[in-house]
Amino acid sequence: AGILAACAVAGVALALAGRTTKIGDFVRFSFNPEQAKARAGEILRERGVNPDRYHIAATVQYRFDPLVNEYLRRSIGIEAANKVYQTQAPAAYWTVRFFRDSEKEEYLVVLQPDGALHAVHHTLAEETPGANLAKEAAQQRAEAYLLQARTLDLSQWNLVDSSSDKRPARTDHTFTWQQKLAVASLNGDEGAHVRMDVRVQGEEASGYRVYIHLPEDWLRKQNQDTLATTAHANGLFGFIGAFAVLALVAFLRNLKHPAAASVPWRRLANWSVPALIAFAGWVVANIPQYLGRYPTENSLPTYLGMPVVSFLLGSSALYGLVFVLLGLAWFFLARAYGPNVLPDWRGMSAPYYRDALVAGTC
Repeated sequence: AGILAACAVAGVALALAGRTTKIGDFVRFSFNPEQAKARAGEILRERGVNPDRYHIAATVQYRFDPLVNEYLRRSIGIEAANKVYQTQAPAAYWTVRFFRDSEKEEYLVVLQPDGALHAVHHTLAEETPGANLAKEAAQQRAEAYLLQARTLDLSQWNLVDSSSDKRPARTDHTFTWQQKLAVASLNGDEGAHVRMDVRVQGEEASGYRVYIHLPEDWLRKQNQDTLATTAHANGLFGFIGAFAVLALVAFLRNLKHPAAASVPWRRLANWSVPALIAFAGWVVANIPQYLGRYPTENSLPTYLGMPVVSFLLGSSALYGLVFVLLGLAWFFLARAYGPNVLPDWRGMSAPYYRDALVAGTC
């Protein structure tokens, strides 16, 4: 027991000593969901929109791209990468969605972690009427939005892409600007640049989005599949599957063994209930995420009915899985130590603690 305690203390000390700064460590949300909803509602009221007419779902969104993180880590380091995310390309938000049953039109208010407004996205149905601005006039609208709402110096940006979509009763435009100065460069390539998109629907500028664009050559190399990446992706899954099959086969081949008869299935059924309760709590906690993904072309009652069925099936499957795993664990422990000498918190033989230490280390 003394050795185990010493190992535990040493493990905690190593974990604390080895803790390093990670990309995104600076993110701190000072608003809770209700405060985010209230703040987003105020913003819509200022725009002449009544938020009380909508269903509301508030969720936290992290937009840290693993490839972008790796590029920045290699080129400028973690601390500088965090600085880029803090000052130029934020990647953590409160998103508050305002939507109605089976209606395409909706609003998405994006707030920074401290509650400051980042952007408002207004989604319109294709048939919604609006202006048919020429590309040049729409670009002026987008630039005016960036100057007034974002207070940006557009002389430091280049327009790198634009597109126009003719709708039945209006024309929508999308513009993409890229910051002239790269935020990072690796091995002399063209570098990573901050980009921003603005959408103009009829006469309304909306859908502001900012992100980091990586060099195409570097992205292509990172996304190439190799034998090593394929083995890494499938090896763990195969190993776990093989282990599960071997354990199940060993149990089925020993059903007549006294250890199998000693498994207290009724007691294990009660022990599985906490997993079922935890799963229900997880489902409730993820309701805002589910509402945030609601496709308005479907009926809301039908969409909400789907997770109920999924919950009933998923909870049954999870309960059965935990129940079977506990039974298998009891069987193998009884087989190893005897049906009447199962492990306890105290009083076990020295080999048991030795085996537990080895298993825990692995």
